[in-house]
Amino acid sequence: MKKRVKNILLIFILILVLNLSGVLALCGDNVVESVEECDLGDINNGDGCSSLCQMENGWYCFLDPKICRTHCGDGISEGGEQCDDGNTLDGDGCNNQCIIEIEYMCGDVNNVKSACSDGVDNDNDNLIDLNDPGCIDIYDSVEKEDSIYVSLGGSNSNLGTKSSPFATLEKARDASRQKISSGLTNDLVIVIREGEYILNEVFELNEQDSGNNGHFVIWRSYPGEEVKITTAEILDNSKWENWNGNIYRMRISDGREFFTMLEEEKRSYIAQEPDWDPNTLNGNILLTDGQRMISLNEQYKNRFRFRNGDLNPDWDYSNVKVSMWHGDFAINLVYIKNITFGNERLIVLENDTAYLIPFSQLGQNVSSYYANNMYRLQNSLSFLDIPGEYFIDENENYLYYYPWDSDFKNKNIYVPRKGFVFRIKGDSDNFTQNIQIKELSFFGNDYVDSAIGNKFHGSNIADNSLLFAENAKNIIIKDSVFRNSGLVSIFFRNVEQSEISGNVIEKSGFDGIFVSGSNNVVSDNDIKEIGMIHLTARGINENSWTSGVYANNTLKSNDLKDIGYTGIAFNGGGSIALDNEISEFVK
Repeated sequence: MKKRVKNILLIFILILVLNLSGVLALCGDNVVESVEECDLGDINNGDGCSSLCQMENGWYCFLDPKICRTHCGDGISEGGEQCDDGNTLDGDGCNNQCIIEIEYMCGDVNNVKSACSDGVDNDNDNLIDLNDPGCIDIYDSVEKEDSIYVSLGGSNSNLGTKSSPFATLEKARDASRQKISSGLTNDLVIVIREGEYILNEVFELNEQDSGNNGHFVIWRSYPGEEVKITTAEILDNSKWENWNGNIYRMRISDGREFFTMLEEEKRSYIAQEPDWDPNTLNGNILLTDGQRMISLNEQYKNRFRFRNGDLNPDWDYSNVKVSMWHGDFAINLVYIKNITFGNERLIVLENDTAYLIPFSQLGQNVSSYYANNMYRLQNSLSFLDIPGEYFIDENENYLYYYPWDSDFKNKNIYVPRKGFVFRIKGDSDNFTQNIQIKELSFFGNDYVDSAIGNKFHGSNIADNSLLFAENAKNIIIKDSVFRNSGLVSIFFRNVEQSEISGNVIEKSGFDGIFVSGSNNVVSDNDIKEIGMIHLTARGINENSWTSGVYANNTLKSNDLKDIGYTGIAFNGGGSIALDNEISEFVK
């Protein structure tokens, strides 16, 4: 017995030695296996893959192609990088290739005292350091700035100074364009004083509003003051009349429609069945009779069969829309053309949905998992039965509402007018650039169906957003608040070398942040309660894929919580995610 145990022990030791020697021998053979994170065919340090075949700090190694490289914008200066300040912006001392710019000296920022952290009033405006609108952060190299002031109590016939401010953002933009066209010698700061700015139209910046000569145009609140910007309309509460019990109504203009509304900051929703609370993301859902459609060899984009007992023939279906799910990622919102009860149990839609019903993807056969589409019915007076719901009678031009609070007439009721609030837009051959948005709050744009006509996973979504940027670079969105968007909160399309950092993004109807472009940094954002209307939502949707091209976007140190579907979705080659915290999904 002792001899047998001794033999087994010797065999075990021999196997262990062989395995260990195999691991040691394998490092450097250009094959990644076992506990190796990388293998470049050598055992040298300093090339990204250490002598133990582990990734070195500040390096990122890939299997196809088998390379290791640094990532400019991750805040770690390694390899051939001369500097790395955590972004890919030009004009801040460390450019988008992580090379030190002319007339700058880079080092440990903790040991550098700038004009915005020295306790001195450097520009004689009686404002010091971060209390000066010219200071974006404590590392700003200069405190001196050229300022234009806006205040709700101002006048557009004023001078636009601190003591004589303009009244509107549009007037400030006109004045800033005059300064920009003459060439900037300092950062130009548009300082917005506290209050709620209700815009009749989307506010847009274009190439005329770009910073130049290495200087930024900065749109920000006055330090310590809250500025809210929206394109939503505040309803006149004196027009409400009691209609039936807890339900009130008011006349609205002909053709007026909207897909979400707010009672102060609490979202209200189109009346629907089954009931749904968008503030808690709680409620039930209906299923199509997919098995019956399969047995009948039926598959359509504009009709489906419903289950016996699900729908009430006494309900009014004249203005009803179907919120139809395809698989578990795309949702369409389509009007009902007609409905048949009895043995047929058939709903015909006015328009096609994006996918076939029952659902199949890219020509594949219907799977048993997706045989039954999920759906809800929306917008009927018959459905108006719980607080927070509303119904729009398009024939009589009435808005019916079951308010959250019995004291709702003393609160602001916001209804969106536009799909956007703030837009930064350039041309494909002439990018808008060098613009910063700091410490502003945005809310209250509308929801639109995001997948009609799209054939690929619902990824080419509508670009409605609180803040939208397209064909732009060196754009900084920082320390701002984005709340209660109808669809996306921040949307970047074809944006380069830009930064979204330190923002609070919450209660989005769909995605929190959508990024399409290259060399962008999305960092230190607090993102929560995402997908309050369109539940198949992503906290951050990095969608920058182009064949053979590295997007090189960096998503780091973001806190994501209460997300409808996916915390972070990646589709850009060469992009990385670092130290993000994701928790508490709805799905």
